Amino acid sequence: KNVSPFAQANQSLIDAIAEKFPNQDVFVDLWATWCGPCIKQFPYNNDLHSFLDRMNVKTLYISADKEEDIQK
Repeated sequence: KNVSPFAQANQSLIDAIAEKFPNQDVFVDLWATWCGPCIKQFPYNNDLHSFLDRMNVKTLYISADKEEDIQK
């Protein structure tokens, strides 16, 4: 089931993020299961999250996968 982050149909992604994370810094990670560079980055996730946590930055993952790709 796809869940839309948008409260309004014409809302931009930046506005939706700002609404969901008011007055917070957000690291947006755009990725996909078929993305080679995304997969190669996985071993660095723990260090990245430790750094972002120390800097009080929230993380938001956005997958570019299609629903049929997720089910494979």
